Amino acid sequence: MDKGKVSSGFLIESDGLFLLAHATQRKDDPNIKQFDGQWTVIKGELDANETVWQAAVRRAREMDKGKVSSGFLIESDGLFLLAHATQRKDDPNIKQFDGQWTVIKGELDANETVWQAAVRELKEEASLDLIEMFPSLVPTDTETPNFSYKTGRGKQVYLFWINDTMGLIKNANIEFKCTSILHGMPPKLAHRTGAPEVDAFMWVTKEEAVKMVFPSLRFLFK
Repeated sequence: MDKGKVSSGFLIESDGLFLLAHATQRKDDPNIKQFDGQWTVIKGELDANETVWQAAVRRAREMDKGKVSSGFLIESDGLFLLAHATQRKDDPNIKQFDGQWTVIKGELDANETVWQAAVRELKEEASLDLIEMFPSLVPTDTETPNFSYKTGRGKQVYLFWINDTMGLIKNANIEFKCTSILHGMPPKLAHRTGAPEVDAFMWVTKEEAVKMVFPSLRFLFK
């Protein structure tokens, strides 16, 4: 019938637009044409013993040269937890509306799942162990991420949403602290080597968040 061939992938819509990939031309024509009918979503066949979800994530990683990140969108008592990306320029001041705020996330390590990376990044960037401190709020490691999007630089990101309606996290008086350090900075940013990746945290409303975060994250708060 189909010789066991099964594929999986992602239909990615971001800010009302869809991400397509162009299949390499099979004929001797080096030109890529927008309406040549050779465009597709990012997908691929399953490897042995691979689930459809694992195959979809792997294929997205392969198509994006391994750049895949995951993390948590944390909402507690109606407010969202944002982290401020450490300034790359010589300005020690942290400004609420400088557009440098983000949710807590980071790139996957080798052989790491999106779930494992999200949990690890939360520990490293905010010293927050959700599994130990708030196990009832944590999705299972088999649950599909709530959000999937591409950054302006083409990185694939998956986010799990923590909806803490009781305000357990916000009202726990947690001292958030980033232990993940910047390294390998280019010469013009060498003065930032050794600094934490994020340098501030803030609980904000949805209306504030959409004015604070990087452009690729704004859809989360609209």
